[in-house]
Amino acid sequence: MNKSPLLTVIIPNYNTEKFVELALKSAANEFRELLEIIVVDDGSTDNSLRVINQFIQQDTSGAEIRLISQDNKGPGNARNKALSLARGIYLGFLDSDDLYLPGIASSTVPLMKQKDLDIIEYHFKRINLSGDAMKAHKRFYNYIGKYSLPELLPNIFARTAWYPSIRFFKREIWQGISFPEGVYYEDPMTIYQIYRRSKSIYFLKQVFLAYRLRQGSITTTFTKKKYIDLYNFFSSIAVVDLPMAILKIRIGRTLIRFSNLLVVQKNTLNDIRKSILKLRFIYLNSIFVLSKADMIFFLCPNIYCFLDKQYQDIWILRLRELFSKSLFKLKTYFKLLQ
Repeated sequence: MNKSPLLTVIIPNYNTEKFVELALKSAANEFRELLEIIVVDDGSTDNSLRVINQFIQQDTSGAEIRLISQDNKGPGNARNKALSLARGIYLGFLDSDDLYLPGIASSTVPLMKQKDLDIIEYHFKRINLSGDAMKAHKRFYNYIGKYSLPELLPNIFARTAWYPSIRFFKREIWQGISFPEGVYYEDPMTIYQIYRRSKSIYFLKQVFLAYRLRQGSITTTFTKKKYIDLYNFFSSIAVVDLPMAILKIRIGRTLIRFSNLLVVQKNTLNDIRKSILKLRFIYLNSIFVLSKADMIFFLCPNIYCFLDKQYQDIWILRLRELFSKSLFKLKTYFKLLQ
């Protein structure tokens, strides 16, 4: 067998005949002979398979492209299948309707060749169905360059989105970790584990992923099944330190937000509020890294739940101004106590 490629990019595909060729091309044309692509077609009922096979036959980039076709088992299963076959020193995940942007290889390949980084993270922009840029996304944080990861975990857990597609990972970090199958929100259930296991990270300031928003896609719809899956994840989070407390707070607020759009069992909402109230007495210092909305939910979960249901985002905008003015005084108070 040939030596391991520098990078394996995993692309699960389901009914994206209009976009999958663009995704493949964006990866192959950037990384070329350094790249292994594993496409897992997850039971598509459109012309995706024909499009993918045609691209493989005509591609001249030098990338090694492998296609696996299976019955529909969901994105978690598709990714796990590819993970078991990946040979790259580093791993990337690309949704079949998204794109890598020009320059990603020239910025990340030299870093990957050093082989001493566990994670390489870059920024993204949102695009519509036509590929036009939408509202610019706000950067999660202002880190640039190499950092020791453990000391940054509280800030990262408080700010990031757990999209696997905005990172490259050293493959060895994934030993023993896989995506949950048959559930929604497999990304936040999985990627935080990689961050807790990793030691080093490199932040790039450039935008290297185009994230396509499609009406009706998994990430733009919400159902009771999704609520239950996310609630079960919330309940399973063992709070052993500050980063895990922050993770639980953020997942809890997400559940409250969406519970107001659905009819859900009251006992789950009570469990969420009680869990957050318990955390407040142990991890009060987390307010210094939380976003303003998460901070309000953490300090006053019952009030947050009521006001969110009544006024949605209007009250948050008003309270943010109040909290911004008082946060400095609160920080000063805690410093005096230390």
